[in-house]
Amino acid sequence: MFNSSILDNLIALVVVILALSLIVQSVQQGFKKLLKIKSRQLEESLLDLFENVLAKAGTEESAVSPILNMLPFRRSSIDKTPADVKILYTAVQDEFKKLGRVAQSGKLMLDSIAKEDLLKVLRKIAPGNLLPGINFGESLQTACDQITQLDKILQGIDANLLSGAASAKFAALRDHLTPIINDFSAVTTGGKVNPGLAIEHVLEMRQISLTGVFDLLGELQDSVEKQYQTASGPDKIALDALSAGLRDVAAKLNELRQHVDAALAPLRTRIAQVDTWFDTVMQSFDERYTRGMKTWGLVISFVVVVIMNANVFEIYRNITGNDQARNSIIQMADTVKKAALSAAPAAPDQQTATINTIKDSVNQTQQSVNLYQQFQFQPLTWNVISNWLNGKCYAKDETPWGKRGDDLRVLLGWIFMTMLLSVGAPFWEDALESLFGVKNLIRRKGSIKNVEGESGAGNPKS
Repeated sequence: MFNSSILDNLIALVVVILALSLIVQSVQQGFKKLLKIKSRQLEESLLDLFENVLAKAGTEESAVSPILNMLPFRRSSIDKTPADVKILYTAVQDEFKKLGRVAQSGKLMLDSIAKEDLLKVLRKIAPGNLLPGINFGESLQTACDQITQLDKILQGIDANLLSGAASAKFAALRDHLTPIINDFSAVTTGGKVNPGLAIEHVLEMRQISLTGVFDLLGELQDSVEKQYQTASGPDKIALDALSAGLRDVAAKLNELRQHVDAALAPLRTRIAQVDTWFDTVMQSFDERYTRGMKTWGLVISFVVVVIMNANVFEIYRNITGNDQARNSIIQMADTVKKAALSAAPAAPDQQTATINTIKDSVNQTQQSVNLYQQFQFQPLTWNVISNWLNGKCYAKDETPWGKRGDDLRVLLGWIFMTMLLSVGAPFWEDALESLFGVKNLIRRKGSIKNVEGESGAGNPKS
């Protein structure tokens, strides 16, 4: 028959582990908020992204944990990155600050970055920040000069000389070119490119597709040529000048397409590279952040275990050797479960390190410690440490090897408890629910068997 005391021992042990897990969880949350670990890791990822987009080789040290980069003898990642990447990162950082992505200290605070948000921010910066080594302003100015010359040529053409069909084709040609001319006029003042030009102003310019324009221009030139054959005197001279103007339009359109491509194509390529590299870099961020948190979770768990003197072997021995203590712990299971629900990790958009959130983490840690102490397990005190240092915690007749054996058992108990805590409070919360479910199931089956036995007790034997 199943021994229910074994199940009770397991339940009591899981309750204790869950209480300790809550301490670890609250300390870890406070640790992340105080040191802004996620924000720092995101900043590192942004630097990685921009290094890939700008094809600038970063340093191997950029993969070091952001916590280690906080040490005074280490240079920050932004100081180690290439100058072009630093300029781009600073420009993006300033735009995020304008959007309110800052901590109370005024420093950048990023709890998450969506691709759409980053692309929107990039649209606000100057094109030169995304195109280091390329004189974007000069290239765009050359394209604007071509547009200005093209507009002057079109305005110099006297459409009144054209016949009805030719006049309609010229009007259609103007309709095709006017939006392009207006787009370039919007980014210039007095014919000069605006100094405060942002990427969004450039991206809003229409793509120049000249296939239909050249078809119209060819048809218009044919119509002018036919009209020229039947004209005479001054009209013929005027049509000859008009035909020359249309040839100039064709030449300027060819030059314009080349200069616009030279100016805008690199910018659109860089934007596309940001879109392409974002998912890859952010996946690496997720992996590094998860690994880093697991590592620091183990460190925090071990520190908590040592401070609370949570030797798993000693705790289990106390539980199995004291029915009153075991039952007391089991009775507190509901209290521990409620504490676990109230201490659930904050949502990603609530990770900002403020004074109130840090205070909340401290309060949760203190409540979890008090809860653990109600199990009658006491943390390490200076007296215990002093006695250990002076050898007063051992039996007088114990050999040096025996003393080292005791220390080894305690250390192994701490390490094993650290491994148990590393799986996290949610796991132990589910485990506790499962153990109670098993206990209730066994209890119901036992009740059914008892009822069946009593109902058949008075039946005569056949």
